[in-house]
Amino acid sequence: MYKKNAIIIGSSGQDGQLLENYLKNLKYEVIGINKNNFNIFEKKKIDKLVRDLQPDEIYFLAAYHSSSEGTSNFNVELNYKVNYLSAVFFLDSIKRYSTHSRFFFASSSFIFKTSKISINEKTEYSPSSLYGLAKVASMNACKFYREKYKIFACVGILFNHESKYRKNDFLSKKIVEAAVEIYLKERKKKLHINNLQAKVDWGFAPDYIDAIYKITNAKGPSDFIVATGKLNTVKKFAKIAFSYLDLDFTKYIEEEKKPKYDNFRVGDSSYLKKTCNWNTSISFQEMVEKLVSDELESKIINSYKKSS
Repeated sequence: MYKKNAIIIGSSGQDGQLLENYLKNLKYEVIGINKNNFNIFEKKKIDKLVRDLQPDEIYFLAAYHSSSEGTSNFNVELNYKVNYLSAVFFLDSIKRYSTHSRFFFASSSFIFKTSKISINEKTEYSPSSLYGLAKVASMNACKFYREKYKIFACVGILFNHESKYRKNDFLSKKIVEAAVEIYLKERKKKLHINNLQAKVDWGFAPDYIDAIYKITNAKGPSDFIVATGKLNTVKKFAKIAFSYLDLDFTKYIEEEKKPKYDNFRVGDSSYLKKTCNWNTSISFQEMVEKLVSDELESKIINSYKKSS
């Protein structure tokens, strides 16, 4: 029996870990690539990898996205090498050595400006960051290889999505972690948040992995918005997270006295739902409660390991 194989570039991140588990459950052979085991800037190595493996699917999830953009700490060269150049290297290797391979590129809602109306696939790109600019360049590369060389190069424009694998510098993780640490009496200081009224289109990451797989295995390649289409405030996120642990969030969160904004990005996934029969599996409240539950379980397990 033939066993499909896939390469995941960016396998150590949130989406990479979830996708690897998802594909292995489908009996795929998975080759996970991350910055510790493979250099995605070396074209010859990429050529050899693609030529030798002849992968059925390649998922490009690698990203360089730093909160320090606009400061001297931001690495402009790395931004374009990770978010654009390496993606083109893989597309070119597919063209040369494995034209049957399907290529998925993970883009971001940051390719759009904030808006009062829903964003869909026809909305004009208007990146406000170098990160977004590099993502647009890679999307154009996908379109180029798709149209000129008939490569199956598809794109998922991913809006915010959360899971227990989120890194600590994300707001969602900061809120969940603070709630659990306060509940376990491991933290006394308040959590400072800039804007509790900020609105976010937040989704459950495992649902977005399902979307990524369905996009890559659709009848034809295209670009798709992956979003819930629903806005929730940071305040609501915090309230649910703390309430799940019978805590009053107002006692533990302090809002910064900084200028506030009322702009947001909300996605319209109608095209994805119609084309790929995709939908979300849990509500916003269920997602936040699961994030807290997972974090609490992780903290308790780690505490037990340290004491034993």
